[in-house]
Parts: sequence; C-alpha cells; structure tokens
Amino acid sequence: MVLIRIVTAVTLCPALDNDGDGYTVAQGDCNDNNSSIHPGAVDICGDGIDQDCTGSDCPIQTDAFLDVKNDFHITQRISIDGTYVGDVKPGQTVTFSISAGSHTLKACDNITGCLTKSMYIEAGGRGVWTIFDS
Repeated sequence: MVLIRIVTAVTLCPALDNDGDGYTVAQGDCNDNNSSIHPGAVDICGDGIDQDCTGSDCPIQTDAFLDVKNDFHITQRISIDGTYVGDVKPGQTVTFSISAGSHTLKACDNITGCLTKSMYIEAGGRGVWTIFDS
C-alpha cells in the first residue's frame, strides 16, 4: 500500500491596491475602486463623498453670503473657487452661502466666454457681484 500525502503551501499575499492610489482596504481605503478616495485625500466639503476616509464628508462652512445678480442677457454658470455652484438666469439674483475669506468667482456662458472676479468677504458679511452687458 502506497500512501500519498498532498501538502499545499499557502502564501499570504499583501492586500491588493485595486485603484493604484497607494492604499488598500486594510490600510483604510474606504473605496478601493476610486483613486481619488483614500486616507489623506483632499475632502471636498458638502459633496456627500468622504474622499479622505474619515467616516463622513466634511460640512460646508457657511459664515458669509454672496449675492450674484445677472443683468446680462444670457444665463451664467457660476463657479466659486473652481467649483460649479449654480446658474443665474437673466434678471435673477441668487444668494450662495460660502465661507468667509478670499474667493475667485467665475461666470461663464457659451457665447461670450467667462468673467472672473476676486472677492474677499468677511465672516458674517455679504458680497455682491453684478454681471452686466458691457
């Protein structure tokens, strides 16, 4: 009688980094299918996504206001510090809640292009930007 013994060697592989961001699930990556989401990533506050894997999205700090009035004849797409925040139609004024401090404002349309303005708004303050035909 011949006795055959099968020995299986198990090699433990380190956890895989599926999205190539340098972090694995074992290292705290809360979405290993998206390379912009990992511990230490910049969290975009208020977008509902926990980019830095702290367990929740950071809240938007809103201690100032910006009124954008569109006296232009075309709807303007408004961005604050590079983030699209909404459209302002002709004749409309829209108020945005923002953090106090220095901001770069941009109003764009598909006919005339973009206007850019820098503005500082103090805590509890209100900035006003009127976009008009020149």
